[in-house]
Amino acid sequence: MSAQGATGATLTVSAIPRWSGVQVYLHRLLVGLLAGPYASPQSEDIKHIQIAARFHFYALPENPAVQSGEFELSGTFDPDLGLLDLYPSKWIDRPDGYNLVGLRGMLEEDRQGLKGAIDAAGCGAIVLRRAADAAQDQPVQPSPGPSTPVQVEVSEELVKLNQEVYQRFKAGEYGQALPIAEQALGIAERLYGPNHPTVAVELRFVVQVLQAAGRSAEAEPLMRRALAIDEKNLSPDDPSIAFDLKILTGLLVDVSWKNDLPQTDRDRIVLTGQLPDVLERAVPLALIASLLLLWIYRRAVMLSMRSRADSADGPAAGMDLKPASVAPALPLQIVTTEEDSARGPAASKVESRALAGPWLNAAVYSVAGLGYVVALTSAFLYAGGFAFLPMRFAVNALALAWPVVLTIGLVAASSWRGWLTAALIYFLLFAAVSAVGMARSETLTWDQPIRLWLLTNLPGTFLILAFLPRQIRAVGPMVLVFMIAAVGGSTLWHNVFEVSPRLMLPVVDFFGSLGFSDMQAVSAATYAFQLFGALMLALIGWMFLRGVGNLYRLRWISDQSVIVDSLWFLFALTSAIDFAFFGLLWFLAPLAAFAIYKIMSVLGFAILRQRPGGTASDPTLLLLRVFSLGKRSALLFNAFGKLWCHGGSMRLIAGPDLATSTVEPHEFLDFLSGKLARRFISGPQALTQRLAETEPRRDFDGRYRVADFFCHDDTWRMVLGRLARESDAVLMDLRNFSPNNQGCIFEIKELLGVVPLDRVVFVVDETTDLGFLREVLTQCWAALAADSPNRKLADPRVLLFRFAGNGSVPSLVRAMGGASTHVQRPADK
Repeated sequence: MSAQGATGATLTVSAIPRWSGVQVYLHRLLVGLLAGPYASPQSEDIKHIQIAARFHFYALPENPAVQSGEFELSGTFDPDLGLLDLYPSKWIDRPDGYNLVGLRGMLEEDRQGLKGAIDAAGCGAIVLRRAADAAQDQPVQPSPGPSTPVQVEVSEELVKLNQEVYQRFKAGEYGQALPIAEQALGIAERLYGPNHPTVAVELRFVVQVLQAAGRSAEAEPLMRRALAIDEKNLSPDDPSIAFDLKILTGLLVDVSWKNDLPQTDRDRIVLTGQLPDVLERAVPLALIASLLLLWIYRRAVMLSMRSRADSADGPAAGMDLKPASVAPALPLQIVTTEEDSARGPAASKVESRALAGPWLNAAVYSVAGLGYVVALTSAFLYAGGFAFLPMRFAVNALALAWPVVLTIGLVAASSWRGWLTAALIYFLLFAAVSAVGMARSETLTWDQPIRLWLLTNLPGTFLILAFLPRQIRAVGPMVLVFMIAAVGGSTLWHNVFEVSPRLMLPVVDFFGSLGFSDMQAVSAATYAFQLFGALMLALIGWMFLRGVGNLYRLRWISDQSVIVDSLWFLFALTSAIDFAFFGLLWFLAPLAAFAIYKIMSVLGFAILRQRPGGTASDPTLLLLRVFSLGKRSALLFNAFGKLWCHGGSMRLIAGPDLATSTVEPHEFLDFLSGKLARRFISGPQALTQRLAETEPRRDFDGRYRVADFFCHDDTWRMVLGRLARESDAVLMDLRNFSPNNQGCIFEIKELLGVVPLDRVVFVVDETTDLGFLREVLTQCWAALAADSPNRKLADPRVLLFRFAGNGSVPSLVRAMGGASTHVQRPADK
């Protein structure tokens, strides 16, 4: 080596067992582990051998300042080309100030020596011999160069030609740069002779143009000639020799991995390299954009609510609780119930549908998901040339079935306990099948199924979990699709103009006319094309999102189907990257499996519910709450709504606490289009229109939608009164209730005045000021209007449901089911 003068080095190389696989075929070979010892496809030919190495460097007597150290590397060996391509992994003995470096080298013709270069700035060439041919720890000295090294000489004509080659090269005009580079090479040979270092310089220009144009196989003999010229004329530690070796080994890597492959394989290399890059850039952008847009949306909702505030109709009036001229005949009884006591002797129809509906939906999605799993597993085994052995198929299928667990958690589980139970059952089943596989296969070890699961599911799980938090779940998948389209468009157009550099030249010339330097013009043109591609596909992405909004309005999709379908699509997209290694058409296999999932889910819901429309007996629930609850209000809403929407419809007055939880696709798109104001109710006529738009009707999956009513500060009371009168039951979340919640006091007074008490349930917990709540209820009862339906009740009582976390949600559903169907008879006159 020549980074610090002559340095001793020892490279110990060993082949890794075949089960670890080749770098680009790692996924394929890892699944191949599930085969028995004689079950590997006979036609499978692995060109690259996976290797591990240790690199030990130390000082020599002529250069004692070098510190000693040792580190590990891993990579591949191409036996046809004699090429080692090694990447550093970890230090064994690290001296101060040293960094890990890679190594590329090629075996000499006798296969007893290696010549290459350290892949790091400032490092030079490396020459090694086999230990059997050299004394232990004694480096081989390269053949000495001439006593007076020949110097590179470049004429003025060559300088001009080289500058033109460089400009064309940076502009991507390889077809135009190559003749100029070849012309300069011919001039150098004529002026200085065929073996002059200047000729080696011009050869490097030709080689780099050919390599950039994808013609590395043609460039390899030219680069070998340049290296031979420099080795003959320059000293062994000259940087030009190290530079030659880096270029030559880079060419050999291209030849090894790319240029000897058919066009379809070159395409799959582009797919497997660029698709992860697109996701890597799109995911954080989508997360940031989702959070930012939802923050802006929530702020816009709050500003619109306050835009017509009327101090004369403010919440403070809620404390105006003057006793009625004629007091109610009977006192109000306040009953606090625990979750167990809320259970009746028999479940109502509403409760039955609410508790069974999520699991029926989860079953439909799971069966459809299994169709995806079977199709994708079959495609994987067929593409890899593996026999369809039962245990191999089972382990692969179970690894691909992980999205079923996530789907069950999204659709049916009302708490983390449900998520964990589903995951535990899955992992126990996966472990049991893997154990059977290990018992039947001598080559399968315990760590291999774990690696298989991680390779199959980790990317998709990361993507979907990043967009499942309640804060962004409603819009995150849509924003991610938009970002993938935009980032993918940027990459796509970059590829187009890289393949067709003539399209790029006018733009480079344009920026050059503005005063940009050559390199600045090329960079500016590249960014311009990327921006153009991003805008083009972003426009297509926007049109796609508008289509999603229209499908939602037509009830062809639901908020739940958008999230679940996004989950399966993201897993299919990450699997497509793996399948691209099998060929360009196999890249489409996961997308075809997703289409099978979608068809099966549509058919499943069609069979499950022949008539998705609701019935007149399905109740309508009005949900009210303390806005200051914030996140706790959203948690109860999501858990309760996941069950209730299968039994009946739900209405609520939109507020900043649930603004981002209840946003529907078309509402969010209206906001992005600047049309949020039209969602707000400005008066009785607008309320009537909104009620007509939200007519209770089931979606295709048997669920009712949440109808949220956006109100200004001067319209919410009018909306509350009408919704309370026209709802079959009312659930009011009074957790965190205190004298500061004056608006809630008005709502309690309104409910007692217009809604039969047996149809109202108040939710409380340890954060509720129960003493103050009882005082408010008593005062509201004393101020009861003469025309209130509750004046004629034989046993007036109000129910306070003590909430103990999401585990209480089924009991709360039971209580609300009873409230929505029970009719209390008035007292006999």
